[in-house]
Amino acid sequence: APSFAVSARLRAEMGEAAVRAAQAVGYVNAGTVEFMLDADGRYYFLEMNARLQVEHPVTEALTGLDLVAEQLWIAAGRPLRLQQAEVRRQGHAIEVRVYAENPQQGFLPSTGRITHWHLPAGPGVRNDVGVAVGSEVTADYDPLLAKLVVHGHSRKACIERLAGALDEYAVGGVVTNIGFLRWLVSDEAFRNGATTTAFLEQRFDPRQLVSAQGEKLALIAAAAVLQDMPGDGRDPWQRLGGWRPAYQARQVRFSSPRDAVVEVSPAADATAWRCESDGTSALVKRDAQANYTIESAGHEQRLSAEPCAGGANVALGFGYYELRLAPPPSVAETAGTRRKLEPGTAGNVKAPMSGKVSEVRAAAGERVHGQQVLVTMEAMKMEHAISAPYAGIVQAVSVAAGQSVAAGDVLMTLEPAT
Repeated sequence: APSFAVSARLRAEMGEAAVRAAQAVGYVNAGTVEFMLDADGRYYFLEMNARLQVEHPVTEALTGLDLVAEQLWIAAGRPLRLQQAEVRRQGHAIEVRVYAENPQQGFLPSTGRITHWHLPAGPGVRNDVGVAVGSEVTADYDPLLAKLVVHGHSRKACIERLAGALDEYAVGGVVTNIGFLRWLVSDEAFRNGATTTAFLEQRFDPRQLVSAQGEKLALIAAAAVLQDMPGDGRDPWQRLGGWRPAYQARQVRFSSPRDAVVEVSPAADATAWRCESDGTSALVKRDAQANYTIESAGHEQRLSAEPCAGGANVALGFGYYELRLAPPPSVAETAGTRRKLEPGTAGNVKAPMSGKVSEVRAAAGERVHGQQVLVTMEAMKMEHAISAPYAGIVQAVSVAAGQSVAAGDVLMTLEPAT
């Protein structure tokens, strides 16, 4: 706010319409009236909510008012403390919502425990936060983690401040939409104010969030982080190829999303690592707050990374990367290959998130086609369809309607069709 599409005259008209709507029903206290605007500048009543909404910090940033305090003041039966003419707007403000969801997988919600939480700070930056390190993000509630609100003297300055603030964000334990938000504020159409209700349909492709160079840097970051805080508490040194002193260089081998070898050696101190892989060199550093950065070709950026069973997950730039270590040398002949399902070999269809099974749509012995919906699940106030990854025959059904499942639980076993 203020919106590209809303002139001073239109804002006054909508404001008067909102007041008339409240007066018509005798409404007293804070409320929010929403309108839709068409391409010709005509507006239409959409709904009224008898409360402040999630975007109210934008109004507070523009006006300097504390709307929550004003709401409580009126609820106490006291008179309104200011008139409309006394409300002054200054500059520009933007809010983004930080969600536990995966934009690369259709914005599916993500569950887990927050293991790392670093927020941006500075002039014109506000964080309204609902979680902390140790908080559990479950399938029972909306996956909103925080709201980031920035204020600047102009829209351009506000967008630049927002981009910088998003670069400072680091979250561990769940997948977030931060990379998507970074993409959004860099998009030319967004920066020019050419946004409509069809914006994402027209402009967004999940493949824009990942790149070959981003993947390479993510592999390097994962190797350094595994060197720094190896493993998931089970067999970290063995998974990295055997114990050796921390001051010695080591090779970290990955098999997914592709075969890769990263050379990792300690830098001048114990909080930085020099890494090289496939012609790319980088320096990965950790600060006193356990925040990681990666510097390559003169460009430094923050990242979120954490070890997990079999590798590490890295959020870097626009993308989120799930990186898995190659098998130990004793089974080197299988390193870097993915087991292909052949007829007669069953594979598991797993839950992509925690939730509750609402319907099972296939039975054991049933032949199904690729992309056929097998199970529907409820998670975080949304219904999700789990489809068959290939045509086949259902060998076993492991869940029933009404059953709660965790991410990764087996839903069905499916044998590829001959």
